[in-house]
Amino acid sequence: MVIGNTSGTFSITASVTFTGSVRVGNAAQPFTSTLTTSQSVTIIPLMTFFLFFGYDRAVSGQIDSAIFRVTLGTIVLTIFLFVYCAAGYYLFMEASLRRLPNAGVHLRRANFFLTVAIVGITLEPALILYATRLTEVAALAFVLWLVSLVLLLFGLRGFRRSRAAAYQQEVKGLQQQLH
Repeated sequence: MVIGNTSGTFSITASVTFTGSVRVGNAAQPFTSTLTTSQSVTIIPLMTFFLFFGYDRAVSGQIDSAIFRVTLGTIVLTIFLFVYCAAGYYLFMEASLRRLPNAGVHLRRANFFLTVAIVGITLEPALILYATRLTEVAALAFVLWLVSLVLLLFGLRGFRRSRAAAYQQEVKGLQQQLH
């Protein structure tokens, strides 16, 4: 398989689009692959809004400046986690198309960054509400964030079990082939 005329792009929205053609003999087969994480589209305007309206209030003490800084740090971290996720998916597609053995590593890294970015983006409403001293609503948002974190951990645990079961089946098959 020879890859030709390929171009890959990803943007701050963690959207990856890969287009190109695969040559099989003399025939070129066109393809397009797209992976999108669109939640990051809302992060940059959120940060801009929060900075524009919150910075003066944080400096003057109207809102908690420590939580303001933590919130902005979380927003910046989440933006870059989505970017790292998009880069990981892009590298995964490149490695897969070229049949490189490290494609799985890129996919695992991209999935990890996506998971951590989702945890960060769902924590941001609670942090913003705490910074603006709306503690009752912030407490509700924090509890809902904890619930989503527990659900995510249960889901990941289920994936680990199925991966472990598949690995055990593969080992049994190999052992049977040896005997």
